[in-house]
Order: sequence, then structure tokens, then C-alpha cells
Amino acid sequence: MLGLKAGLTALRILGSRQGDPQFRVEVELPYQVPISCLLDGIQFSTGCTVGNKRLVFRDSTDIALTFKRRDATVELILKESCRETLCPLFHGQHLEDEQLRKLAHSLATSNEEELFSIANRSAIRQ
Repeated sequence: MLGLKAGLTALRILGSRQGDPQFRVEVELPYQVPISCLLDGIQFSTGCTVGNKRLVFRDSTDIALTFKRRDATVELILKESCRETLCPLFHGQHLEDEQLRKLAHSLATSNEEELFSIANRSAIRQ
């Protein structure tokens, strides 16, 4: 859900669409399940994949997503409040189905400003 929201947010900010060959993504995240599943949402929403070489990721303790299209860049950094919500997942805790549903609902109903700090906007359309 978080990756999907991030990808859609970046597409909107950069005035792009899914599958745009000029669109690129660089992701830093803890490369562990389920956090690494964020990559799936980004791939689905943007069309950037490891296979088409428009998605690059690095293992990190932080979550930072950089989206680029031509001369425009937007960086989405997961806010601390969102990290706290996801904290059990960062620490590998198993959540019951109901806890996961509540977490997914919380992410789905949050707006982008609640989830991410948005930076490095250059030459972009709103």
C-alpha cells in the first residue's frame, strides 16, 4: 500500500503516467520482508522495474524514495510518525490479520503529507 501511494504521488507531482520511459526510481529501504514489499507497489504504480532498469534499490536503515523525470526530481522520505506506525514490521514482529487490516486501512486513508516529507521539487508541475 505504501509503495503504491508513493508511486502515484510521484507520478502526480512530476506530471507523468505509468510506464513513462523517462521516469526513474531510486529506493533506499531495509531489504527485508515485509518492508521490501514496498518495491512491489512502486513497480506496479509506476511501471519502473528492476528488469527494465528504471528501478534501482539499496539496502538501508531508512526509507527514502527518489523519483526522476527528465530535469525534475522529487524525494519522498517516510515520516517518523509513519515509521512508528510501521515499527512492528521494521522489527520483524508478526501481526495478526486484524492488526494488518487496521494498518493497511490507516495507510490507505492517510494523505501523502501524513506519510512522506516531500523534497527536492525542481521544474515540476502541480
